[in-house]
Amino acid sequence: MINDDFWIDAYNSVGTRVGTLTEITSISLMSRLNQIGEVEFTVPAVLVANWGLSKNASYVISHATLGLIGTFYHSDSTIDADQRQVIIRAQDSLIGLANRIIGFGTAFNNQLVSAVLTTILIPVSFTAIYETGYVDTSITLEFWGENYMRGLDVIRQYLRGWFRRESDFVIKFGTFTATTPVIRLMNVPLASANPANGAGVDYAIITSLKRDRKGSNVVNRVFPFGAGLGETKIDLSLSNRTTPYPITTLAFVGGEVIYYIEDTPSVSLVGPIERALVFSEIRPITNSAADLLNAANAVYDMAAAFLTKYKAESDVYTLSCVGLPYSVKVGDLIRVDFNGVAQLETGAVSWLNLVNQ
Repeated sequence: MINDDFWIDAYNSVGTRVGTLTEITSISLMSRLNQIGEVEFTVPAVLVANWGLSKNASYVISHATLGLIGTFYHSDSTIDADQRQVIIRAQDSLIGLANRIIGFGTAFNNQLVSAVLTTILIPVSFTAIYETGYVDTSITLEFWGENYMRGLDVIRQYLRGWFRRESDFVIKFGTFTATTPVIRLMNVPLASANPANGAGVDYAIITSLKRDRKGSNVVNRVFPFGAGLGETKIDLSLSNRTTPYPITTLAFVGGEVIYYIEDTPSVSLVGPIERALVFSEIRPITNSAADLLNAANAVYDMAAAFLTKYKAESDVYTLSCVGLPYSVKVGDLIRVDFNGVAQLETGAVSWLNLVNQ
């Protein structure tokens, strides 16, 4: 059955518009936090062949009511058994950032994140915006051969946050500090008892829920390092940070004394679970005391962000729902209320009750 809500303007490998794909029998859009998004759609094989839609082709996707969705770049395609339909997969504009290098020795010393992003994104024609309530902070790091996706991931770790493609050539940063859910998700029995204004307005209806992981992957003590080898390696010995975790030392069997931070309540609860963390992008700009301090504090901030995230167990869920507005995007805060049968990480099914999660 043809999907009349979408249409796709197709461009061949040299950037020439070859026509509009309207005979789309299925389409799915996949947005991902801190990652490249994708689209998958099915169209007649004859159009793909006649228009030369293959590697380096691009697609501008629009929707009847949502308007422009964005530009996607051909990654691969599969033809069905009777050679009548082709499934095309394409990636969003963030793929361009995976193919470009920020620089070799591009350094920032105690500069605001917003200024760093403005500077590095200019050559690739991207801009950055920020969620409401974002608080700018300073960062010290140096890029040496990293691509843009890796660079953005380092920065969002520093912020203890996330980034997403907001639109073509616009990236949005957030910090998981939102307190007001943008929508409520409920399964059918709860939705029936809470009619509100209808699905897709105040809530969306959960059709299935799976718990992928029951709390695990705890790390509550970290030994963080920046760039360098041996005596030149940056560690916490030069940092003057004291919160949220005090800096402590631990002697190992070989006699080496290493600086670390830990979440004391978590260690008391489950015992020490240790990890060494290496942030190779963090290095002092010079060997001055001030630059060494900035680099060591940057290592601390990255380690504290990691520790804050992994100090406690967390459950991971996957759910399907209907009536979810397109305006709800990855990174947004949602509320989940579920009372029913769900699949567990073991493959078994069980009754789960999630209240205001």
